[in-house]
Amino acid sequence: MSNGEKLVPIDVPDKHPGVILDLPVAVGELVETVTADTLRETGKISSPNDTTYLRFVHAVELPATAGTTTIARSVRVFTGFLSKEFRNRGTDVPGHDTNLATALVYELTRDGAYARIFESLGENWRARLLTQGQIVAFCREHSDSLRLGGYGNFFPFQVEGLTEIFVARVDVVGGQLKVNCDYLTYDYGGWAADELHRVVVLQ
Repeated sequence: MSNGEKLVPIDVPDKHPGVILDLPVAVGELVETVTADTLRETGKISSPNDTTYLRFVHAVELPATAGTTTIARSVRVFTGFLSKEFRNRGTDVPGHDTNLATALVYELTRDGAYARIFESLGENWRARLLTQGQIVAFCREHSDSLRLGGYGNFFPFQVEGLTEIFVARVDVVGGQLKVNCDYLTYDYGGWAADELHRVVVLQ
């Protein structure tokens, strides 16, 4: 280390196990970066699936699904509320059939907007989007994996012919499922980590 260069310690909070800081700190010409890989090697991340915003909870198996299933028409699953925005925003179109698949469930450990939360999964996270059929199947067959009490469960998806990425935001209130249609670009001022919202993507 040359004269004038010094390291700045970075405090990693203990409030939520698995929370890390991925923050470049510049002092003079020196830049130190704490990465997920670095902290994983030192044991500060408990699971290889954890990210800077998310803690891995568990995996679930999804059945094969039909591309004809859309959220906008799944009134028997989303009995509490089903937003008209799924139709208004053009998502009520068929997709593709899927085979058996594995979905990973995460909990939020750091405040953030949709874009930052999903981007923490890595540069290829868009390859892990679910289809609408898979989202409906998850909510129908694995409702016990949803965060309860009106807190959010976030499922990213895309529709053929549209460039936008959507987030199906599912809440469970009084035993009934409610679903809203958000854009990935919504930030709502950021989602609070202490509410332990959940995120679901493909493996």
